[in-house]
Amino acid sequence: MKTSIIYIALISIILTAFIGFSTYHLLYPKQAISYTKNQVYTNDTTLIVQVKINQPYTAIAYASVFNCYIEKVIRGNIKESTIAMTILAGHEYKDSILNEALIHPKTLEIGFKKNNENEPYHTMPIDGFVDDTKTSWTIYYIKSIEP
Repeated sequence: MKTSIIYIALISIILTAFIGFSTYHLLYPKQAISYTKNQVYTNDTTLIVQVKINQPYTAIAYASVFNCYIEKVIRGNIKESTIAMTILAGHEYKDSILNEALIHPKTLEIGFKKNNENEPYHTMPIDGFVDDTKTSWTIYYIKSIEP
């Protein structure tokens, strides 16, 4: 009996810590995401753009979809003036940054790495987008540009 009470107490402490940690990071996200330790790619497999998130925000079965207006191309080439960027379900950190930019309009700088060519669909199960040439691009960092 005592051991089951101890196990229940231990599980509740762990769950409370996990929920508190998750809630904190959703409410107070960091300013930038970087999966490459701030390495900037300089070849044709890199695209860095400044975007504003436009309405409407939509969702598909596996992701949130953000309509982004490209304000400036910093590195790389892209013909589109808007992109439909998908953020996979469960990737709350990136989703929260984009939702914040949708609610309180601000410019975001987003770095993309080339993923695949000849994609069969315009939305793919990636954190990123597919351009008009059917090339998919995945996000490797996001940061807010302060006015």
